[in-house]
Amino acid sequence: MVNITQLSFKENVRQEIDFLELVSETIQLDKHHSGNSPVMVTCPFHNDTNPSLAIYHDHATCYGVCHQTWDVFAWIMHTKSVDFPEALKMAAQRTRLEFPSWSPAEIKEFKKAQDKEHI
Repeated sequence: MVNITQLSFKENVRQEIDFLELVSETIQLDKHHSGNSPVMVTCPFHNDTNPSLAIYHDHATCYGVCHQTWDVFAWIMHTKSVDFPEALKMAAQRTRLEFPSWSPAEIKEFKKAQDKEHI
C-alpha cells in the first residue's frame, strides 16, 4: 500500500515545479502570457493545424485528436519515455527537495499505484 510519506513527497514535488517552464522545454510558448487563461498551442503529439493544447499552471489538456491530460509526472513520462518512479526522480531533481530513499518494494508499489492513476 502507498504510504502517506510517498504521497506527500509527490505532492510537494508537484507544487514546486513550474509547469509552464517544464512544458516550454518541449514546446515554444509565449513568454509574455499572464493571467489565468491557458496558453493555447498546437499539440506536438499529433498532426495539429490549430492550437488544441491548453496549457494551464498545473496541467495540459489536448482538445484535439489526443484528448489527453498531462500533469507534471505524466508530461515527463510522455516526453522522456520513462516510467513513474523515474519521472518523479527527474521532477524532484528540478526542485530543492531531496529524493527519499525507499526500498525497491516501496518503489514498486508506488509505481503500481501511480501507473493506475495515469492510465
